[in-house]
Amino acid sequence: MATLTLELPEETRRRLEDRAARSGQPLEAYIRGILETEMGLTNGAPAGARPALSARQAVEEFDRWLAELEKLPPIPLPVVPSDWTREDIYFDHD
Repeated sequence: MATLTLELPEETRRRLEDRAARSGQPLEAYIRGILETEMGLTNGAPAGARPALSARQAVEEFDRWLAELEKLPPIPLPVVPSDWTREDIYFDHD
């Protein structure tokens, strides 16, 4: 594997480190994944596909997703009359 040295602004490096940490990857692996995806070198995976996560990483990512979901305002559901039946759902066909 070839080695490449990049000089990045501190803000760019910090943001990359944050994203790598959120994805549960070391910085080098995260950047390599970005570059491989950009170049279409995804080893048979669809372009833009993320590398497989460990079970721990998957649970942590799911927990982050749930935490974001909990911040959303509730969606009011329509009130359904108490006398509705299954037939009322299928009013457009028999």
